[in-house]
Amino acid sequence: MTEFDSDVAWFCERPPIYLELLPLEGKRRPLDFWVRQRSGKQFGIVLHDVALARDKTCPLDLLKRSIKASKLKCEVWQPADIRSRKTYVRNLKELQPFIAMGQQSDDQLAASIVAHLERVKTASWSELMTVFASRFEGVVNTEIARLIHAGRIKANLGEHALASNTVLTLS
Repeated sequence: MTEFDSDVAWFCERPPIYLELLPLEGKRRPLDFWVRQRSGKQFGIVLHDVALARDKTCPLDLLKRSIKASKLKCEVWQPADIRSRKTYVRNLKELQPFIAMGQQSDDQLAASIVAHLERVKTASWSELMTVFASRFEGVVNTEIARLIHAGRIKANLGEHALASNTVLTLS
């Protein structure tokens, strides 16, 4: 979710930042991510799972107290949080290969897709594929995914699996 979030300017996985677990003297818990958003806001993310050995000795209330005492801005993500975002994460995984592709962006196609959505307001993924059928299908899919990633068009990634009927709108 962090990799695909268009509001994230950069992130670091396993930064060298630790929480002192209070009152357990000398015990520390590493952050899992450090994130900086485009707005400049920065915060840590701690994945907490009591099934993991490192978290068995660090109950959630202890972790939250330690975060508060550290004065670091941190979010705690638990397995239930991740499960509740299952569709969203699945959709991100579907889009990620298009985003990571080394192929150059087709700025003209991207501008045409945005212009089309300005005119019609909403369109399904398959409608855009039909409108731009003269282009190679993979290029159209790539530009749609990149526009979603850039925050220029929206798709409801949290409710339904990506499909030909996924509704796209301008952001």
